[in-house]
Amino acid sequence: MENNRYEIQRKINEDEFSTTFKAYDKKLNRYLCLKEYHDKNYFENLTNDLKYLSNLHHPNILEMYDLINSSNKCYLTYEIFDGISLDILFKRKRVSESYILDVLKKILLSLIYSENNGIFLGNLRIYNMIVDENDNFKIDIFKNFNGEHFGDSTAQLKFNITLLLEILEESNIDIVNSNLNNFYQKLRNYTFDDTQSIMKDLNEINYNKMPSSNNESIDNTIKLDLKNEHEKNMSYKIDENIFEEEIKKKKK
Repeated sequence: MENNRYEIQRKINEDEFSTTFKAYDKKLNRYLCLKEYHDKNYFENLTNDLKYLSNLHHPNILEMYDLINSSNKCYLTYEIFDGISLDILFKRKRVSESYILDVLKKILLSLIYSENNGIFLGNLRIYNMIVDENDNFKIDIFKNFNGEHFGDSTAQLKFNITLLLEILEESNIDIVNSNLNNFYQKLRNYTFDDTQSIMKDLNEINYNKMPSSNNESIDNTIKLDLKNEHEKNMSYKIDENIFEEEIKKKKK
C-alpha cells in the first residue's frame, strides 16, 4: 500500500463491501479515513462515481483525497472528522429548536452546492450527518456509499426531503408544538419543487422566536482511542467513562 505510507490506527466502520479505518499518512503527516474495498470489481464499478465526489470542496462535506487501485487491494482515502452521527447525538442529549434549524440549514446549503455542481448524492441518511464536541458539522458522503441512485437528479429531491424528515422525527424536540412544525408538515406533504425552495422556506423561520438550550455543547460524547501515540498530545474532550476505564487498567 504505497510502500507502507498509511499506518492503520483503528476501525471506524464496516459494511458488506468495505471496511473503513482511521489511518495515519506518514508522507503528509496527517490523519485520514482509509476505506478498504473487499471486492476489486465492486470498487472499479464505483470508480467513476467516486471521481465526481473529488470535485466537491465545501466546509460541511468531507473532502476526498485519493483512489488507490493496486494489484490486490483497493482503497479510498478521505478527510477524517472525529464526531458522532446525529442519530446517536439525539439519544445522548437534548437539543434545541435553534440547534436543529442550524443543522438543517447546513445540510441544505451543502446539498444545493452539490446540485449546482451537477452532483446528486443519492440517498443520504441521518447516520451520514456528523457533529463534533465543538458543534462543527460534516456530511460523510462516503459512509455506506454504493453508487445507487447517484447522479439521479429526479430522485434527489425525494431523498433530501426524506433525510430532513428523518432528522426532525428522530430529534428529541416536540415538533408539533415547535416553530418547525409548519416546515415539517410541508415536508410531509412534499409541497416543495426543489432543494432551493426548501432552503427558502427554512430561512423564513425566525431564530429569535426559538427557545435555546443552556447547554448546546456536545461534551463527553466523542470517544477516541487513548492508546494512539500520535494523538496523545491532542486536546480532545474524551468520554468520562472511557477515561475511567483506562485509569482502572493502568492500576491493574
